[in-house]
Amino acid sequence: MASTWTVLIVDDDPAMRQLGRARLEKLGLIVTEAADGKEALEVFKQCQADLVLLDASMPKMDGFEACQRIRKLRYGEDIPIIMVTALASSDSAKQAIAAGATEFVTKPINWADLGERIRNYLAYRATMPID
Repeated sequence: MASTWTVLIVDDDPAMRQLGRARLEKLGLIVTEAADGKEALEVFKQCQADLVLLDASMPKMDGFEACQRIRKLRYGEDIPIIMVTALASSDSAKQAIAAGATEFVTKPINWADLGERIRNYLAYRATMPID
């Protein structure tokens, strides 16, 4: 995995961000963090992440709204956004997909499986033409 890939982890739980950072850095990824949806938009504008792990339930701006807003940003329309949440209902999954999420993953996270999915998304992105 190329070390130039950047993943933005957005979660209001510092322990989840720390765990995600540790797991993803082991895969050779660059990790940036945001604690809520509003901060995620600002960080995304600065780092132009290649993939976003986005918690659904957060203060200030939830993940569903943040996902919609990221999709409207330059470079945000085509990146993989994986919504990560403890909300295991089919309605939440439908809401995530309607908001623009690429995929919906429930907590507790199977990090080995999620790592493989991330590798696949980034490998696919590597084949996409750059404008």
